Parts: sequence; C-alpha cells; structure tokens
Amino acid sequence: MGIAGDGPEGGRTFNEAKRIAERLRTVAVGECVAYDELSATIDRNVQREGKSQLSRARRILRDEDHMVFLPVRNVALRRLSGVEIVELRLTRLRHLRHMSNNRTKELDCVQPEQLSPEDALKRIAELTIAEIVAGVSTPKGHRKICRATEQEGLPLPAAQAALVALANLS
Repeated sequence: MGIAGDGPEGGRTFNEAKRIAERLRTVAVGECVAYDELSATIDRNVQREGKSQLSRARRILRDEDHMVFLPVRNVALRRLSGVEIVELRLTRLRHLRHMSNNRTKELDCVQPEQLSPEDALKRIAELTIAEIVAGVSTPKGHRKICRATEQEGLPLPAAQAALVALANLS
C-alpha cells in the first residue's frame, strides 16, 4: 500500500498536487512563479513538507499538458520554452554521464572472484550498461545518434538508428 493520495483520485496529497498544477497551468512560457505563492496555494511550504506535492504537480503537467518547469534555486519555478527543453539535454547528458562513470568506478571496487557466478554476471551486465550510457551521453555519441536518426528519418526509425549508432561508437 502506498502513501495516502497515491491512487488516481485519492487523498490530500493528490488534491494539493492538483491545486499546484492548476496554478502552474496559468504560467506563460518564460515566466516564473515564486515558491511562496505556490506554498500559499496549499498552506504548506513546497520546498519542505509540500515538496512531494510540487514534484507530483510538475509530473502531471509534463505528462498531461506537455509543460516543463525548471527550478530557480530557492526562489521560484520557471516555465521552459520548447527550445529551452531541448537545450536542457546537454546538462542532463552531462549528469547522466557523471552518474554512469561513478557507477563504473563503484563496480570496479568489487573483484569478480568475491562474487557468486550469478552476481559476477550481474556485475558484468551492469558495467556494460554503465559504459554504454557513458559512451552515448558524450557530445560525440549524441552527434552520432542525431546523424543516424536524420539519415533514417523520423519518428519510427529513430530507435533503430540509435541502436545502429550505439553499435558503431568508438
């Protein structure tokens, strides 16, 4: 059983998230809404005890209304334009690559002979995935995937083109 309000229509947290989402729907592209204003919407601090409701509201808007908001540290949320969402990929790719590289370093701390055959296989699989993610999240890997996708056309061949580019990473 989950947290109260986890259901499709249930509980206080869900209703608070809906109220925050309703307020955020009125924000124009490029505009900001202060955390204080959002906190007043639900009578809880959205940077502390109301943080999960704010996160849920952002997910609702992303999934249902195709609206993306980025935090302005300790001040507000700002609604992004389509161009800003696409440009955000560079930051997200850097973060993904950093996480993958850290995971590889962690897995390198474990010697395979310390593991059961099943766990050693899991380690190898996870190392492989981390290396692939690190490789495709580099600017060079991203450019290769973009070129392959353009050559194949969009949207259905994109996944196939990405896999071909993955296989050709050097």
